[in-house]
Amino acid sequence: MKRYSLPVLLALFTLYPSTDGDAAVVAVRGGLSTGVDIYDRQYTASPEELEAAGVTVDDDEDDYQRILIRPLIAIDRSTERSSLGLSYQPGFYYDYDNEEDGVNHAASLSYRNQMSKAWTLSVIDNLLQSDIAEDTAVTETSAAPQDSGATATPAAAGQSEGDRITDKEGRRKYTTNTLQFLSDYAYGQDSVFSLGYDYGILRNDNGANDDYQDFDRHQASIALAHRLDREWKASLGGRYVRGLYDESDNGTPATATESQTGDVAKEPSDDLKEYYADAGVEYDGIARHPLSLEYGLAVYDYDDAARGDSEIHDLTFGWRWNRSPHVTYNLGAGPSYATTDGQDDTWGYNGEIGADYTIERGRFHLGVQKGLERRNFTGEVDENGLIDYWDGRADFSYQLLQSTTVALFAGYRDEDQDEVVRGGATLPPPDAAQQLENDLIETVTTQRFYTGCSLRYEFWQWYALDLSYRYADQTSDDPSDEYDEHQIMLTLSYAKELFRW
Repeated sequence: MKRYSLPVLLALFTLYPSTDGDAAVVAVRGGLSTGVDIYDRQYTASPEELEAAGVTVDDDEDDYQRILIRPLIAIDRSTERSSLGLSYQPGFYYDYDNEEDGVNHAASLSYRNQMSKAWTLSVIDNLLQSDIAEDTAVTETSAAPQDSGATATPAAAGQSEGDRITDKEGRRKYTTNTLQFLSDYAYGQDSVFSLGYDYGILRNDNGANDDYQDFDRHQASIALAHRLDREWKASLGGRYVRGLYDESDNGTPATATESQTGDVAKEPSDDLKEYYADAGVEYDGIARHPLSLEYGLAVYDYDDAARGDSEIHDLTFGWRWNRSPHVTYNLGAGPSYATTDGQDDTWGYNGEIGADYTIERGRFHLGVQKGLERRNFTGEVDENGLIDYWDGRADFSYQLLQSTTVALFAGYRDEDQDEVVRGGATLPPPDAAQQLENDLIETVTTQRFYTGCSLRYEFWQWYALDLSYRYADQTSDDPSDEYDEHQIMLTLSYAKELFRW
């Protein structure tokens, strides 16, 4: 089931000739970085709490102290109307904590072609093999209209920033590959028609851990942004997502009779479909104060009827203040309504507050979001209940000197996630509707605070020294998910253009 598209695309686009009649410029870049990466996680729940919950954790299981060596090779090819970029960076490491070595891999391809003055085609492929969950997120790059110069409006109902790969059940090796096709046709001022297709996979290479799942994720998207007149513009969009999970047996060997008759018990399917739709209008008749109204719908349809399908509806009223070319504020709020089979309906609200401040050598951003969502592509079994969340983050970066840049960030997330406690003793249930009635719903509250900083110093034209630190503190109703963690990295890197023709 290992289907990786990047090698095929690498061969295809490397042989791709210049079809637009313009001379092509090819540049080859190379680099090398080395450094140390230290990570420490301490679980904060008491032994009594862990014993009462029936779980065990190991403070040292996910810790590491690594020496890293990462060579880089990249090829860029550009013409007047097209660009192609290829890169590959293996990461060799030795872990002193676990006395083991290994290698991670990262490769990417990006291709963009201006087919005509109005029509642009893009292809992006990213391949990653790693054992650190923070390295990746299964992002949702849908066909979204480009709103020139505008601050992003609140997301459609149920659409999160990204279903981040989880490491809740312990660190493991995994591989992700995300292939994206996007077509944009700009037929007028602020008017764009977009089509997109995304294909993503997750493969957990440590197959012994049944707490993680492999999946294929297909997404088709369509979006339209249309300028009605000088004061009004409208947008429509939709996405269809199909998630296909690896089938797993129930851990019980089949008898000879079951094998002959085909009556082998199977686990319920984890496959699902997601549907997203959104529509909005924006009024620009008030100078520097655009107003907007958006409606979003998210539908989660599981193949296993006992899992409880959901719908999330959002209505959002928005306001943006373009105070100056350097300062922008935005505010959005409205009601949210969610239904889940076998559960009581949920009324809530959604909202977003943001501020962007740009100075000559720095930038500050503050964003706070509130909403409802479900996450189906984290890679963890049964981590997909309805989530009511608050999420805020602040970022600041500043160039102290021409060669020195500092960055600071801090964030906080509070979420209440529904978890199903099966009311029946057998799986699959004989009747899905009856199973939903028997299920008990528990709400697990998780709060996470994180902060960090980084310093980058560039010298001797091709060299850079990077120092970064990150701290996180997480509390949860689940004792096995309470911990604080520290990570510090020091990296010396060298990068230079080697050839150009």
